[in-house]
Amino acid sequence: MERRQQPRTSIQCQVYFICVSADGRESSQDIGVARDISSGGMMLETTTPINTMDIRIIASTPDNQQIETSGGVIYSMQVGEGRYNTGIFFQSDSEKSARFIEQLVLAYDVGG
Repeated sequence: MERRQQPRTSIQCQVYFICVSADGRESSQDIGVARDISSGGMMLETTTPINTMDIRIIASTPDNQQIETSGGVIYSMQVGEGRYNTGIFFQSDSEKSARFIEQLVLAYDVGG
């Protein structure tokens, strides 16, 4: 059964992510690949599991603008040898998330 409320757009975009601990400190950081995105969230593929509840995501557009949003981790599960999929819902204010989503879809949509 499909639980998503918004349709997802397939993208392929390398992003930098920062895991944030419960006390608001940056606990770890790494690089992953955003695989799909919607107005509600995104799926991030990484080489390590993400063991935090809050995450910041930073991406660069093709014209080298840095864009950022924050989210909450819904799940992080292993899907292959050294591959993890992490479901993230966006927490940023709607304008910041909307700009992030729009720019990633325009630049990295693999279906269109």
